[in-house]
Parts: sequence; structure tokens; C-alpha cells
Amino acid sequence: MNLFVRILQQAEASSGEMELIPRVSEHSTLVLIILISCILFVSMARLRQREIFGLIGQNTFLFHSLEDQQKEGAIVSTGTTILLSLQFAMITSGAIYWYFFIRTPLTQWNQLIIPLFAPTIYLIYQLTICRIAGSLTGQKELASEINYFTLNNSLALGIIILLEFFFSYFQADWVVKSQWVLIITYAFFFVLRVFRGFFIGLNNSVPWYYIILYFWSLEILPLLIVARLLFRAEIQTWLG
Repeated sequence: MNLFVRILQQAEASSGEMELIPRVSEHSTLVLIILISCILFVSMARLRQREIFGLIGQNTFLFHSLEDQQKEGAIVSTGTTILLSLQFAMITSGAIYWYFFIRTPLTQWNQLIIPLFAPTIYLIYQLTICRIAGSLTGQKELASEINYFTLNNSLALGIIILLEFFFSYFQADWVVKSQWVLIITYAFFFVLRVFRGFFIGLNNSVPWYYIILYFWSLEILPLLIVARLLFRAEIQTWLG
């Protein structure tokens, strides 16, 4: 499972004449089902809250406090959150499979389950560890606010990945480029969440060094350790 080697090899292969990448019908059908299901989830969310896209954009990119959002009525409902969370889990796993593991037989599901659902697992970890930290430090309201915007950040990420995937799925020569687009998109929203958490913490009079300590020790460092364990060969190859 040489992830970075695979990307580099495909990039070299595509540097010359563009060729359509062969698509196995079983895989194409599966990914198409995932794509259609995600569109249905987003459509149902849109029917539940007509202004949902504006709300998610506001919650993600405008650094308003949760209290201000509640006063303005700019809150994503629970039902809508559930629908878009399912969409996030489905589109991230589908995109990872299509971009990186398309040639891996579906029968090897035990080797695919963790890589495919890594974004969803990490999201659950973020929400859980933040709630635990808030309970231990007596900052439950702060933890709830961070978790609310963390979840909204993921909902926005899921919609963006859906748009990227919808385009790249029908553009065979975009597969290699889309691998990097997916990585960059996820990294952007990850950094955005860290900045948002830092902003919320400062607004609640939390010392900046405690905020840095939290993100580094409980979120960033564990992520780097897991990435090191899962992609040791790829990282070594990438670093030379």
C-alpha cells in the first residue's frame, strides 16, 4: 500500500500523453452508488433547512461565537447535521477508495476499513477528546462550542469533497490531480479548525499556551503518530 509511491508513479505516467484510466465495472458501480447516495443526503438536508449551505458557510468561515449564532438563529438542526454527517462519512470513504485503493479487491475489506474511514474515525476522536477535556477542566460550554464548529467544519468539508469528487469521477485524467486536491482540501479544513479552536479559546480567556498544548498533545501529535504507523513506507519514500 505504497500511497505516495503510487501517486508519483501515476503522475509520471500521466506526464506524457493522457490516457483514460480503465474502470472496473464493479468498482464504478459501487462508487456511483456512493455518489448518488451522498447527493440524496445533501438534497434531504436542503429540504429540511433551505438555508443550510449559507449556515454551514457562515459557521465555518465567519468566526462568530456560538452565542451570536444562536441569537441570529443561524444554527444547523440536529436532523440536518445527522444527514450531512452520514454524507461526510460516505463521501470521504468513497473518495479515498477511488483515488488510492481502486485496485484493491473489495474482499480485502479488513485491510480497507481503517484507511477508508480514517477521516470519520478522526472526527469522532476529536469530538470525544474535546468533550472529555472540557469535563475534566470544567470548561464544558467551551468544549461544546468547539465541538459544534468542529462538526460544522466537517459538514462543509464533506460538501466540498462531494463537489470535487463529482467532477473528478467523470474526468479519468484528473485522478492523480484529485488525489492531491483531496489531501490539500483536508489539510486546509484541518488548519482552519485549529485556528477556529484557538480563536474560541482566546475569546473564553483560555491562556494561549494551554490551547497550543491541547492541540499539539491531544490532536496533532496523535494524528502524526497514526500516520507514521499506517504509512511508514510511503513517508520514508516521500522524504527520500
